[in-house]
Amino acid sequence: MSLERHGRLRGLLLSSIIGAVGLALLGGVSLADPVIAAGPEVGGGHTTATPPQPGSWPQPAFDARNRGYNPAETTLTTANVGGLIVRWSASGTAYLPGSPPVVSADGTVFVGATGALRAFRAVDGAELWTAQVPDYAPEPDLANGLVVVAGSTTIEAFDAAGVTNCSGSPTVCQPIWSTNAGVGVGTPVYSKGSLFAGSTDAKVIAFNAKTGKIRWTFDTSNGSYSGVYSAPAVSGGVVFVTCANHDVYALDASTGALL
Repeated sequence: MSLERHGRLRGLLLSSIIGAVGLALLGGVSLADPVIAAGPEVGGGHTTATPPQPGSWPQPAFDARNRGYNPAETTLTTANVGGLIVRWSASGTAYLPGSPPVVSADGTVFVGATGALRAFRAVDGAELWTAQVPDYAPEPDLANGLVVVAGSTTIEAFDAAGVTNCSGSPTVCQPIWSTNAGVGVGTPVYSKGSLFAGSTDAKVIAFNAKTGKIRWTFDTSNGSYSGVYSAPAVSGGVVFVTCANHDVYALDASTGALL
């Protein structure tokens, strides 16, 4: 990357993004997910047409900006968190340590597990449907009525309602679409009709969330090992990613062009 482009990128990053390692952008970054600083909602997983809902958690870090909190949630506070009790639990599948569930606005909890994706009713833990997925489903992601999971080489999308391509009793679902995304594709992030994911073979990939078709691919390799191990962050039409070689990239969300 040229010094001129590095300078422009650093200026853009320092004005709108806070890495999980503070301001380490000036001296290299870690593999932590980038986080977009608080402010007006611009191009994240929620828009003014679909504002955040209390009780929902649609993406692993809540939204495409990886903010990690729901601004519409007011029920749980520091005053009552100490009174939380277990309402229900589920077992029977090898869950992945550290893999967060996601929760839809209608009260469905989606959990990734070894070789499986499971949907539970939030109020009582009743299992609504299951799906077999390749390898594992580390972190589900909700995308406009679909629940999306990434395996080692594919990304698959299922009907979150458990209706389309679903049958039987108990209900088992098949993918709405499945796309080969290369080696080591990671957790996708949803924003405005697109899914964005990094891969360990040094790629950033944008998918059409409705069809799974690849919209664009950006190569982060530059002569050194530069796999993308963290989830992208998206804001204002820009996709931010960090790489194993300590580079940070800002890409046009529509075209994949380097900014």
